[in-house]
Amino acid sequence: DGEQEVIGVIYNSLLANPDYGNYGPRLSPAADLSVLSPDYLNEQGVLIGILLLGWRELGAGGVSAVTHHAVPRRVIPVNQDIYHLSDEETQKFHTDADGHVQLHYYSQIITHAGPFSVSLIEAILDQLEPACAPEDQQRLCVLKGALMWQRTVGGMRL
Repeated sequence: DGEQEVIGVIYNSLLANPDYGNYGPRLSPAADLSVLSPDYLNEQGVLIGILLLGWRELGAGGVSAVTHHAVPRRVIPVNQDIYHLSDEETQKFHTDADGHVQLHYYSQIITHAGPFSVSLIEAILDQLEPACAPEDQQRLCVLKGALMWQRTVGGMRL
């Protein structure tokens, strides 16, 4: 069984600040909080939402053998290292066996990324388009037009 790499895209980020909205006076000074309130954590952080798009199975030498556009079958452990895919690796992930662009996770992004979905798909298309064959560029152009229409008309209430 070969190694697998899960592919995802950041679709949201959130600043976690425990002091936000705390306008009133404190009952104890900040220096004494660790003694008087040991369960209080004064930690700021950034939470990142990652939408899992699929995975790729690695063959010998770490070369990508097969890619899948579906929800990965395994759970990603906490504190897992992540890294940015190069443009070439991104293109390989989005190319089928015949060399055509594939976006089988399209409905998953529309469903789960909420208000960010259209912008997220447009960003992915902008990254893929320059390296595509003219035939695939036309397909991506039609998809971009549909997304533009959805963004323009989708927000209207009739």
